[in-house]
Amino acid sequence: MSVLKYKNRGISIPGKIPNIYFCSNNSDFNLYFETISRDILEQCNCTIWYRTDYDSDYDDAFFFELSQMQLFVIPVTTSFLCSPNSVLHTEFSFALQTHIPLLPLLQESALSDLFYQKCGSLQYLNPITQAPGDYIEKLGKYINGILYNDTLSQR
Repeated sequence: MSVLKYKNRGISIPGKIPNIYFCSNNSDFNLYFETISRDILEQCNCTIWYRTDYDSDYDDAFFFELSQMQLFVIPVTTSFLCSPNSVLHTEFSFALQTHIPLLPLLQESALSDLFYQKCGSLQYLNPITQAPGDYIEKLGKYINGILYNDTLSQR
């Protein structure tokens, strides 16, 4: 049985539109899910999948579900980078190994150095340091470029 739940605009059937996986440290989920999912859904008609049962084990069915995603979106916080969590070591690593694009969203100022140390030289967006309009525009361009541009998604 799936441990993933989903959210979309409410007018589409999951599986018929692109899939994004929102993964966060358990303690960060309630802080960031609603805001980030709202911003994404304003920019793109997609299904945002997420996990709420952080106690369940990872199994083949779960990894199969993750393999169906076109993008992983991750709110990056100090707790994500510094506290023991399965998201960084399992889900983040899975996306890297399977070449699923990642979109890290830095949620605290001054995390870029620590982020690069822990996660490598991935591009990220920082809604904290960008003007809201600039952040939303860049978010939309990035997500739509990944989900609807075959050239980008093949890379």
